[in-house]
Amino acid sequence: MYKMTICKPIKSKKRLNDIAEWFEEYSGQRDALLWRFGINVGLRMVDILPLRYNDVYDADGEFREYLILRESKTKKEISIFLNNNIRMYLDRYVLDRPTLRKANGYFFYSKWDPGRPIDYSLAWKNFKKAEYALGLQAFTPHSMRKTFGWHLFALTKDIRMVQKAFNHGSPRTTMLYIGVDQTELDKAIKLLSLG
Repeated sequence: MYKMTICKPIKSKKRLNDIAEWFEEYSGQRDALLWRFGINVGLRMVDILPLRYNDVYDADGEFREYLILRESKTKKEISIFLNNNIRMYLDRYVLDRPTLRKANGYFFYSKWDPGRPIDYSLAWKNFKKAEYALGLQAFTPHSMRKTFGWHLFALTKDIRMVQKAFNHGSPRTTMLYIGVDQTELDKAIKLLSLG
């Protein structure tokens, strides 16, 4: 099985692309899409794996603006905006797999049984292979969620927005979760020159 690992966000955009390319080349399009999807929506892996065609596309094959689902951990219904980046990757993926639409198939289906999604342990193993191959540390499927949060915070500097995206109880929890520490805050404040 897998052992508990404290994972970290991937902060370098170049590294994000390196990981996607590695998955594409060595693990396949499914796992590359899984990585890209996770870092663009910030869901937990257990909420990503069971996603099906109709969760993202309507009956006419048009993209839904929002992915609406009930989180497995919190049991809360959430609504996630699907950005243009993830729409592009999903459209490419679906184009190569016309049966996904016909069967309302799983995006992250098992190669051995396309009627089922891959399980968490397989995703974990694939992430560990990428970790080893790319020289990463503490890289797990949960790294996708933390990476999403870290980049959302880096873009907006709004910890409450990230807190809301993650359904966390406090900004402090969110800061610890995404790996924002006092050094980073001090650096940002140092750059702040008002009046």
